[in-house]
Amino acid sequence: AEAGVATTLLEAETPGWGASGRNGGQVIAGLKEDPDTVEAQFGPDMGGRMVRLAGGGADLVFDLIARHGIDCAAGRPGWIQPIHDQAALRVAEARVAQWNRRGEALRMFSRAETAEALGAEGYVGAMFDPRGGNLHPLNYALGLAHAAQRNGAVLHGNSRALGIEPDGTGHVIRTAAGRLR
Repeated sequence: AEAGVATTLLEAETPGWGASGRNGGQVIAGLKEDPDTVEAQFGPDMGGRMVRLAGGGADLVFDLIARHGIDCAAGRPGWIQPIHDQAALRVAEARVAQWNRRGEALRMFSRAETAEALGAEGYVGAMFDPRGGNLHPLNYALGLAHAAQRNGAVLHGNSRALGIEPDGTGHVIRTAAGRLR
Protein backbone atom coordinates (compact mmCIF):
# COMPACT_ATOMS: atom_id res chain seq x y z
CA ALA A 1 0.00 0.00 0.00
CA GLU A 2 2.87 2.40 0.79
CA ALA A 3 4.25 1.76 -2.69
CA GLY A 4 0.92 2.68 -4.29
CA VAL A 5 -0.16 -0.89 -5.03
CA ALA A 6 -3.87 -1.60 -4.61
CA THR A 7 -3.80 -3.86 -1.55
CA THR A 8 -6.57 -5.94 0.00
CA LEU A 9 -6.21 -8.16 3.05
CA LEU A 10 -8.54 -11.05 3.68
CA GLU A 11 -8.23 -11.99 7.36
CA ALA A 12 -9.83 -15.22 8.56
CA GLU A 13 -10.58 -13.69 11.96
CA THR A 14 -9.73 -10.08 12.88
CA PRO A 15 -6.34 -8.36 12.62
CA GLY A 16 -4.23 -9.40 15.59
CA TRP A 17 -6.34 -12.47 16.41
CA GLY A 18 -4.51 -15.60 17.51
CA ALA A 19 -0.75 -15.81 17.85
CA SER A 20 -0.24 -12.50 16.03
CA GLY A 21 -1.65 -10.64 19.02
CA ARG A 22 -0.95 -13.12 21.82
CA ASN A 23 2.70 -14.06 21.42
CA GLY A 24 5.45 -13.13 23.87
CA GLY A 25 6.33 -9.94 22.03
CA GLN A 26 9.99 -10.81 21.55
CA VAL A 27 11.68 -9.29 18.52
CA ILE A 28 14.61 -11.53 17.60
CA ALA A 29 16.71 -11.14 14.47
CA GLY A 30 18.00 -14.12 12.51
CA LEU A 31 16.81 -17.63 11.82
CA LYS A 32 16.80 -20.87 13.80
CA GLU A 33 19.70 -22.09 11.65
CA ASP A 34 23.02 -20.28 11.67
CA PRO A 35 23.96 -18.06 8.70
CA ASP A 36 26.66 -20.42 7.40
CA THR A 37 24.19 -23.34 7.45
CA VAL A 38 21.54 -21.37 5.54
CA GLU A 39 24.04 -20.28 2.91
CA ALA A 40 25.42 -23.82 2.55
CA GLN A 41 21.92 -25.24 2.13
CA PHE A 42 20.50 -22.61 -0.23
CA GLY A 43 23.67 -21.30 -1.90
CA PRO A 44 25.43 -17.98 -1.52
CA ASP A 45 22.87 -15.99 -3.52
CA MET A 46 19.52 -17.23 -2.13
CA GLY A 47 21.00 -18.18 1.25
CA GLY A 48 22.73 -14.83 1.54
CA ARG A 49 19.48 -13.01 0.77
CA MET A 50 17.64 -15.11 3.36
CA VAL A 51 20.27 -14.36 6.00
CA ARG A 52 20.23 -10.62 5.26
CA LEU A 53 16.43 -10.51 5.31
CA ALA A 54 16.15 -12.40 8.60
CA GLY A 55 19.08 -10.54 10.13
CA GLY A 56 17.40 -7.22 9.31
CA GLY A 57 13.97 -8.30 10.53
CA ALA A 58 14.22 -6.51 13.87
CA ASP A 59 15.33 -3.31 12.12
CA LEU A 60 12.25 -3.53 9.90
CA VAL A 61 9.92 -4.02 12.88
CA PHE A 62 11.32 -1.05 14.80
CA ASP A 63 11.39 1.09 11.64
CA LEU A 64 7.70 0.38 11.01
CA ILE A 65 6.89 1.28 14.62
CA ALA A 66 8.74 4.59 14.34
CA ARG A 67 7.49 5.56 10.87
CA HIS A 68 3.85 4.82 11.65
CA GLY A 69 3.83 5.97 15.25
CA ILE A 70 2.63 2.61 16.52
CA ASP A 71 2.03 2.75 20.28
CA CYS A 72 3.05 -0.76 21.31
CA ALA A 73 5.44 -0.31 24.26
CA ALA A 74 8.40 -1.11 22.02
CA GLY A 75 11.84 -1.33 23.55
CA ARG A 76 15.14 -2.34 22.07
CA PRO A 77 17.45 -3.40 24.89
CA GLY A 78 18.77 -6.32 22.84
CA TRP A 79 18.19 -10.03 23.31
CA ILE A 80 20.03 -12.41 25.60
CA GLN A 81 20.20 -16.16 25.05
CA PRO A 82 21.53 -17.70 28.27
CA ILE A 83 23.82 -20.72 27.90
CA HIS A 84 23.60 -23.66 30.31
CA ASP A 85 26.60 -25.83 29.38
CA GLN A 86 29.91 -25.88 27.54
CA ALA A 87 28.53 -27.59 24.41
CA ALA A 88 25.84 -24.92 24.00
CA LEU A 89 28.48 -22.26 24.70
CA ARG A 90 30.56 -23.47 21.73
CA VAL A 91 27.47 -23.36 19.48
CA ALA A 92 26.67 -19.80 20.59
CA GLU A 93 30.29 -18.68 20.11
CA ALA A 94 30.22 -20.01 16.54
CA ARG A 95 26.91 -18.24 15.91
CA VAL A 96 28.30 -14.94 17.21
CA ALA A 97 31.39 -15.32 15.01
CA GLN A 98 29.22 -15.98 11.93
CA TRP A 99 27.09 -12.88 12.51
CA ASN A 100 30.19 -10.81 13.35
CA ARG A 101 31.69 -11.77 9.95
CA ARG A 102 28.53 -10.32 8.42
CA GLY A 103 28.96 -7.00 10.22
CA GLU A 104 26.57 -7.58 13.14
CA ALA A 105 27.65 -6.64 16.68
CA LEU A 106 26.63 -9.78 18.58
CA ARG A 107 28.86 -10.72 21.50
CA MET A 108 29.26 -13.26 24.24
CA PHE A 109 28.66 -12.48 27.91
CA SER A 110 30.82 -14.09 30.56
CA ARG A 111 29.29 -16.03 33.46
CA ALA A 112 29.48 -12.89 35.63
CA GLU A 113 28.01 -10.59 32.94
CA THR A 114 25.17 -13.05 32.40
CA ALA A 115 24.38 -13.26 36.12
CA GLU A 116 24.39 -9.47 36.39
CA ALA A 117 22.21 -8.97 33.30
CA LEU A 118 19.65 -11.64 34.22
CA GLY A 119 19.80 -11.61 37.99
CA ALA A 120 20.24 -15.38 37.90
CA GLU A 121 23.20 -17.61 38.69
CA GLY A 122 23.91 -20.91 37.03
CA TYR A 123 24.55 -20.00 33.41
CA VAL A 124 28.03 -20.44 31.93
CA GLY A 125 27.52 -17.40 29.71
CA ALA A 126 25.13 -15.88 27.22
CA MET A 127 24.86 -14.64 23.68
CA PHE A 128 23.85 -10.99 23.41
CA ASP A 129 22.24 -9.70 20.21
CA PRO A 130 21.75 -5.90 20.25
CA ARG A 131 19.29 -6.07 17.35
CA GLY A 132 16.56 -7.61 19.51
CA GLY A 133 13.86 -6.12 21.67
CA ASN A 134 10.26 -6.45 22.72
CA LEU A 135 6.82 -5.01 22.07
CA HIS A 136 3.13 -5.45 22.91
CA PRO A 137 2.11 -7.87 20.13
CA LEU A 138 -1.59 -7.04 19.87
CA ASN A 139 -0.98 -3.29 19.81
CA TYR A 140 1.73 -3.83 17.17
CA ALA A 141 -0.59 -5.93 14.97
CA LEU A 142 -3.42 -3.41 15.29
CA GLY A 143 -0.99 -0.56 14.63
CA LEU A 144 0.16 -2.26 11.43
CA ALA A 145 -3.46 -2.72 10.35
CA HIS A 146 -4.23 0.98 10.95
CA ALA A 147 -1.05 2.02 9.11
CA ALA A 148 -2.01 -0.16 6.16
CA GLN A 149 -5.47 1.43 6.05
CA ARG A 150 -4.03 4.95 6.27
CA ASN A 151 -1.91 4.04 3.23
CA GLY A 152 -4.93 2.88 1.24
CA ALA A 153 -5.10 -0.84 1.99
CA VAL A 154 -8.54 -2.40 2.36
CA LEU A 155 -8.86 -4.90 5.23
CA HIS A 156 -11.65 -7.45 5.50
CA GLY A 157 -11.92 -9.24 8.85
CA ASN A 158 -13.85 -12.50 9.25
CA SER A 159 -13.12 -13.25 5.60
CA ARG A 160 -11.42 -16.64 5.52
CA ALA A 161 -10.13 -17.55 2.07
CA LEU A 162 -11.80 -20.82 1.06
CA GLY A 163 -10.19 -21.25 -2.32
CA ILE A 164 -8.22 -19.60 -5.10
CA GLU A 165 -8.61 -20.22 -8.83
CA PRO A 166 -6.95 -18.70 -11.89
CA ASP A 167 -9.40 -16.98 -14.22
CA GLY A 168 -7.23 -16.29 -17.26
CA THR A 169 -6.10 -12.76 -16.38
CA GLY A 170 -5.52 -13.17 -12.64
CA HIS A 171 -6.90 -15.10 -9.73
CA VAL A 172 -10.18 -15.16 -7.84
CA ILE A 173 -10.20 -15.78 -4.09
CA ARG A 174 -13.43 -17.24 -2.73
CA THR A 175 -14.75 -16.49 0.79
CA ALA A 176 -18.06 -17.40 2.44
CA ALA A 177 -19.30 -13.85 1.80
CA GLY A 178 -18.03 -13.26 -1.71
CA ARG A 179 -15.14 -13.29 -4.14
CA LEU A 180 -12.07 -11.11 -4.57
CA ARG A 181 -10.40 -10.73 -7.96
